Amino acid sequence: LGALVDGCGSLATAAATSLSSLVPARLAVGAGSSMLATAEQAYLMDVVERFPNNTGALLGTVQAVGLLGWAVGPAVGGVLAERGGAVRLPYVVIGSVLIGSAGLYALLPETRRARGSADASPGAARPPPLRTLLADRSQRALLASRFGLIVGWAAWLTVVPLRAASVWGAGAADLGLMFSALTCVGLA
Repeated sequence: LGALVDGCGSLATAAATSLSSLVPARLAVGAGSSMLATAEQAYLMDVVERFPNNTGALLGTVQAVGLLGWAVGPAVGGVLAERGGAVRLPYVVIGSVLIGSAGLYALLPETRRARGSADASPGAARPPPLRTLLADRSQRALLASRFGLIVGWAAWLTVVPLRAASVWGAGAADLGLMFSALTCVGLA
């Protein structure tokens, strides 16, 4: 569902002609991305739990592929937007890939046994309810920290391109290369 919402939001971003049509499209991208990332992380942790001797390899591979996407994606998107003559093209490509991949998630095998099944261990710990987590000061601090990080990224990803475009005349390809280079520096 998250891939579908994210993909539809990306296509709506490409189709937006005003701020009033862009804001709901970007909110859909944020909601879809949140749903997708949460489900992906839960699935990954289920897989890692089944193969504890391969935890490093599994997590490292997923992290490397994700960072590779962040290192290459902006540069490719910037070039597509600038040389392809359509600034909206990267959003169409991303939206189409997300919608196309949504069905693939349904093909993944289930990683958790249903509650009450004969194979489920009777003493298995259940995750605490959300209100219990939010009552914990450490969990609230982690949540606030993550929120601050995301808000900081959102501001940074808005202000830096606007400043680079106004001061240096940076185009879409320049901005994409800049973000890709920053990711590579972070990787190093």
